[in-house]
Amino acid sequence: MTNDLLIRKYFRRFATLDSRNLGFVQRQDYENAARRICEASDVAFHTGPGQSLVQAYGESFDHLARNGGRDPQISRQTFVQAMLGGLAGKPKSFERNMAPIGHLIFNVCSNETGESLGEAEFCRFLSGYRVPEVEAREAFMHLAPAQQGLSREKFIEHSRDFYCSRDEKAPGNWMFGPY
Repeated sequence: MTNDLLIRKYFRRFATLDSRNLGFVQRQDYENAARRICEASDVAFHTGPGQSLVQAYGESFDHLARNGGRDPQISRQTFVQAMLGGLAGKPKSFERNMAPIGHLIFNVCSNETGESLGEAEFCRFLSGYRVPEVEAREAFMHLAPAQQGLSREKFIEHSRDFYCSRDEKAPGNWMFGPY
């Protein structure tokens, strides 16, 4: 199996973090994405779940930077290579490193009951990455075709598929919009 699909998805993921289109990301790009997710969800980013999300995003950048030679900025190539080496086909690595962040995102973005993400909540999540609403809605249709929302379990499952799966038909490929 080739890594073409994963590389396309990782390029997409990088683009959602490189909101200034500089060809590299820095810790502030990660933290700013987390802050925008909080703001879009009307959650304070300096306390409680919002603060935990911002901190986790910063730590995620630090982890990648350590794997990329401790550079304060990570190029697209370094990002993709780190993802391929750390997550491609490795669901256990996802569970250790990425699932906790997925749970934090779900906590920040989920509806009042905390049981699901509806289309509006999902679009607010992707707005933190500056994904246009039309693309976010399209992604949601692929992830939750029955329009019943995404449970926490499905949200994490789709995230895992995005980072780890080489299956062209996996709904999780749409986790951050069109790829």
